[in-house]
Amino acid sequence: MLVKVKLGDAQKFVKITELSLEEFLSAAFLKFGVPAVPENVKVFDESGTEVDGDVFEDIVRDPSVGVLTIKHGADLDSASPQASHEQSNLSRTPSVDSSDSQDTVIIEETSSSKRMRLDEEAKKLVETILVQKSGGECIITEYNRTKSLGDETRRKMVNILAAHMTEKNGTSPTRQVKEKYARGIVALFPYLSDPFSKNGYEHYYDGESGTGYLAWRIKTIQRGLAKERRASFED
Repeated sequence: MLVKVKLGDAQKFVKITELSLEEFLSAAFLKFGVPAVPENVKVFDESGTEVDGDVFEDIVRDPSVGVLTIKHGADLDSASPQASHEQSNLSRTPSVDSSDSQDTVIIEETSSSKRMRLDEEAKKLVETILVQKSGGECIITEYNRTKSLGDETRRKMVNILAAHMTEKNGTSPTRQVKEKYARGIVALFPYLSDPFSKNGYEHYYDGESGTGYLAWRIKTIQRGLAKERRASFED
């Protein structure tokens, strides 16, 4: 019969012809290069339970026996496999309350950090566009003075941003692109945010419905280009 045996850091198959603890120990130590069985030797199964001579035969006949660990001398001064296993589990398993609390905090911090990063990137994009485009600084000035934008100023801002968006991303920009511009508007101008919407910028672009000031302006641009193409064909 072949038995999986672990001695120290090594693990090997040991062949035994007699199902007794004495025969097993002799064969095992010989297999591991130890000519004589040392004193004070104990055998443990995978659960850390000691296997003595009375139950050895029953244990090794069990198909689920797994690996038998031999300990002797100084090894026995350390914790048994069971104690080590339990200690290892304890060290890896924090209390339910602390684990849940820590996991929740990490998730919230990650989500918050990501949102802040996306807001900052979008804010810089919109601010750069408005500063560089004609009439853009007037929009920023009006907001800084009134904490709002009049209808005409808002339309001018939307026109500038939609024109830049289609110039850089084509006349059919992706949802992610349109959301970034909308996010940037309320990140740069917080008082323009809609407190009753999920993200605060859906009135500029709502990815679920495909509506909003930016979406409508882009559709106007698309219709204008289509009209120009038809006119060129007719000519």
